[in-house]
Amino acid sequence: MRPVRVRPLEGSWLPGWVFPSTVHVGRARGARDADRLAVLVHGFAMNEDYFALVAPELLARGYDVWALRLPGYVGSGERAAWLRPAHVGMSVAFYAWVTASAMAHVVRTVAPRHVLAWGHSLGGAVLHAATATWSGPEWPTPDRLVLEAPAYAEAIGFSTAMITAFRALPDAMLNALARSLLIDDIRANDTARTQLVTFVPGRTSRLVLTMNALALANPLSRTAPPSDELLERSWFAVAEFDRFVDHDRLLALLDRWRVPGARRLVLPRNHLLSPTSASEMVDWVAPC
Repeated sequence: MRPVRVRPLEGSWLPGWVFPSTVHVGRARGARDADRLAVLVHGFAMNEDYFALVAPELLARGYDVWALRLPGYVGSGERAAWLRPAHVGMSVAFYAWVTASAMAHVVRTVAPRHVLAWGHSLGGAVLHAATATWSGPEWPTPDRLVLEAPAYAEAIGFSTAMITAFRALPDAMLNALARSLLIDDIRANDTARTQLVTFVPGRTSRLVLTMNALALANPLSRTAPPSDELLERSWFAVAEFDRFVDHDRLLALLDRWRVPGARRLVLPRNHLLSPTSASEMVDWVAPC
C-alpha cells in the first residue's frame, strides 16, 4: 500500500486544509482489472490486514480488490508517532469524506461496472456516512454495501468515561485489553494469537485511538437511518465476538430500521480464525 494524492470531493463543511495531502490506498496482491471492484475499509485500532482472509475469497470470485487505510493509522510493523498530523481523527464525517474521495479516485482509475464496498467496525460507520452524504455524479452509490459490526454510536458497548480511562493504561496493558475485547480465549489459541497481531492499538497513535473511540461512543451522536435505497444495497454482519460494538444493541438498531432478516448475518465468535467461515461470509454477501 502506498500514499496516493487524492482529489477531495467538493461540498464538505470541513475546511479543505484538513484533508490529508496523501491517502494510503492500494490493490490487493494478485488483483487485476475486472468488471467488479471491492473496496475494503478497516475498523477501529486496525488496518487493512484485518481483511487477510476475506480478500483472497473476493479475488477468487473475480473481484478487483482494493483497500483503504484510514488517516492516522499505520501499516503492520510500523511504529506510530505519539502525535501524528492533525487529521481530525475524531470525526466520522471526516473519515467519510476521505473514504468517498478515495473510492471516487479508485473508480476513476479502474472504471468497474459494479462496486462492492465493505467496512468493518469504524469502517462500517464511515461507509454508511459516506454513502448517505456523498452519493452523486462524482461517486455513485456502490451496488452493494457490507457493514460488518458497524460502530454506530447507538451500538457502542463502552461509555466515554471508560474509554477516557483506557488512555491512561500502559501500552502492554492496553494491547492485552484490545485483544481480550475481541476473543476471550486468545491466550489459549495459537491461531488466534497470530491472527490478532493486526488488532493491537499500535496501528495508530494513542491520540487518534482515543479520539476515534470517544467520537464513536458520544452519547449525543445519532446515526441517520438509512434510506430505502441504501437499505436495498446493504448487508449487515453482527459479530458476537466483538466487545466494542455490542451485538444486542446493534440488533435492536437494525430492528428499528426494519432491516429484513435476510440482510443480517450473525457471525460466530471465532469467525476471524477460520478460512471456511470467511468463504461462507463472502458467499453470503458477494456470490459468484
